[in-house]
Amino acid sequence: MPRTPEPYSTEYLLLGLIQANPIHPYDLHKHLSDDADLRLIWRFNQSQLYATVDKLEKAGLIFSTISDGSAFPFRKIYRITDSGADLFEDWLLKPVENQRNLRRDFLMKLYFLMDAPLELYDQVFKNQLSCCFRWLDRQEANLADLEAGEIYRRAVFRFRVLTTRSNIEWLKDCLAMRLGSGEAGIRPRP
Repeated sequence: MPRTPEPYSTEYLLLGLIQANPIHPYDLHKHLSDDADLRLIWRFNQSQLYATVDKLEKAGLIFSTISDGSAFPFRKIYRITDSGADLFEDWLLKPVENQRNLRRDFLMKLYFLMDAPLELYDQVFKNQLSCCFRWLDRQEANLADLEAGEIYRRAVFRFRVLTTRSNIEWLKDCLAMRLGSGEAGIRPRP
């Protein structure tokens, strides 16, 4: 039996926005275009948005109702389903498992976490930090196992080590900014 594909990060973004505010796709596009914070990390064209909303509805993650307004008497308003809300919450809580997706996916999660309770924010960041420390341990082990003449491989793993250390520092900074104190009990790293 074929596996149901996981939604892409753009789909999670839309699920989160629809969960926060049931909305018509045109208004959703306007929100995406006008929100300066979202524009820092994501851009959507209108046809892509409509196609993604349609895909989410077909997957049973959102549903539409007809709104009877005066200016637009038959507008579809989209709302999130229980399964859509569960999927979004699971995504929000789960650490980004692939390092190359950290920037895109975690910045999107951060957008939704800014208004979340402090405990949830703290939990998500600490889970992501644990994941990053695992990446760093693997990459440092790979680097240590290399022969002296493996210059290209050494450069690749050194890049990964330095990138991961930078990501860890950024996550710690975000925690400190929100929590307002030091490093919030995170294990120190050289």
